[in-house]
Amino acid sequence: MNTFSMTRLWQVVKFDLLLNKKNLISVVGGLTFGYSIALVVMYVLTSRAFLYESEIGNEALGTVLPFLSLSIIFFGSTIFSCMKTKQMRTIYLTMPATNLEKYVSRLLLITLGITVCAICSLIAADAIRWILHLVMQRGPGGSVLVPLLSAMFKMPAQSAVILLLAMYWSQSVYILGASVFRRHSWVMTTATMFVLTILFSMGVTWLSMHLMETVDLSEYQINETAAFWWGVVVLVALTFMNYFISYRLFRRMQVINNKWLSL
Repeated sequence: MNTFSMTRLWQVVKFDLLLNKKNLISVVGGLTFGYSIALVVMYVLTSRAFLYESEIGNEALGTVLPFLSLSIIFFGSTIFSCMKTKQMRTIYLTMPATNLEKYVSRLLLITLGITVCAICSLIAADAIRWILHLVMQRGPGGSVLVPLLSAMFKMPAQSAVILLLAMYWSQSVYILGASVFRRHSWVMTTATMFVLTILFSMGVTWLSMHLMETVDLSEYQINETAAFWWGVVVLVALTFMNYFISYRLFRRMQVINNKWLSL
């Protein structure tokens, strides 16, 4: 069983969904509660309850989008939640499927699956906000989703693409972190990224100061189109590199591993 099979992959995906059904319902419930609070604060508990649609869209974009992005990003650290205990690891690792099929199944669940859960939670939270709007006699208030989508489509296409790729690259970092750290993976990954970001910022600052002293930057002009495509290439390459390293680490996972590392 060394070849990749779409049939086996589909069977593993169905098994994953069945195994994690309760967890996915809990995720939808938790995200719905969080989004509901954010929307209620935005629409009911502030003095800006009645805005023009364009203002509603911009308000929703600034309030909802960060919550949506962060929930998708941080859930990357739960990619191996199906292997928390020794029994769960035994069941998952001994499944009649290749390591690649098992990993792709988990990757699909944590990327597409969590994204769908987050969007469903946002729709449910919008309905709850609409009901509370009526109960508190603020009027129907309309839907958040329509002006939110309108504001998103009005964003420059290049900015939207870069933001989307950056979100999934950030999620891939937490997926990689979950492949390295066995316990408290999101905390350990966040701490590691914090340290690396400081070191990277120091390096960029030093390089910028060195370039300002030695190079006359006024003679150079940035090609925005080339910069955009370079950004796309770099983000896609880094994302798939994290997936690849994560998969290689997943292949080394055993039923009994180090207490803190999944190696």
